[in-house]
Amino acid sequence: MSLSAKKLQKKLNRLIKNGLAVSLADEINDSAGHVINDIAKRVGRKVDIDGKSFTPLLEATIKQKKTDPEAVGQFASYPLIRTGAMTGALGFGGSYLKTKATARNQEAIISAPNVKAPYGIYHQDGGSSLPKRKWFGISREAEKEILKNMKRRIKRLLAK
Repeated sequence: MSLSAKKLQKKLNRLIKNGLAVSLADEINDSAGHVINDIAKRVGRKVDIDGKSFTPLLEATIKQKKTDPEAVGQFASYPLIRTGAMTGALGFGGSYLKTKATARNQEAIISAPNVKAPYGIYHQDGGSSLPKRKWFGISREAEKEILKNMKRRIKRLLAK
């Protein structure tokens, strides 16, 4: 969809003047949900937000995870998956929609699980002996899908 910013603004102003409140809150919340799902799926595929493979775990780390009673043993070689609670890669836990967008405040906030946030930050930033693994954020694939959905919604609004 190509539309100049001035033309878009003019059409949105017309919609607002005619009594139609323009809200993209539903699309913003759907987009946030898409990001949350994308994070979990990418981590399960061992891929960061840039589409690059995570640095593999050291053999000592894999061995330690295999003996950890809290760890899910079959995922011992997967970076960022010990119990599944931090990333949601095993279908539970993970990032969540902390604040939903509304018509008045069209912003959604995604958060990592509070209990696991320190671990998430540590892995995101890396450390002296830990490689950086950018797991939390919006991937290019998720961004493309979100923009496609937003354009579709705006196109429908402008067609009215």
